[in-house]
Amino acid sequence: MPELAAIAGEWAGSYTCAQGDTGLTLTVESSGRSIFEFHPLGADNAAESGSFEMLATADGDQVEFDQVRWIEHPTGYLMVDLVATDITGDTMRGNVDGAGCTTFRVSRDRS
Repeated sequence: MPELAAIAGEWAGSYTCAQGDTGLTLTVESSGRSIFEFHPLGADNAAESGSFEMLATADGDQVEFDQVRWIEHPTGYLMVDLVATDITGDTMRGNVDGAGCTTFRVSRDRS
């Protein structure tokens, strides 16, 4: 079972939903409190910027991130949940649970 303290830190990468590939910064605290920040990837991306709070819990070999509340809510956007199914070293990937969404992948820089 993954320990939340082992994945604490700032992770950066992307996720895919109806608006296309979208930048993602996921900040995880050892308590489980997490912040999901999203932003456009490149000039041609239709994504907006926004953020919401999540709560992470370890469940078997995966970590579930459940939406809690909006911090910055762009019009027309819904919060999503994440299920990290593959946490290897400084890479975390899994599924995005939301309408029109598929997967996410983030990496952590410990330098």
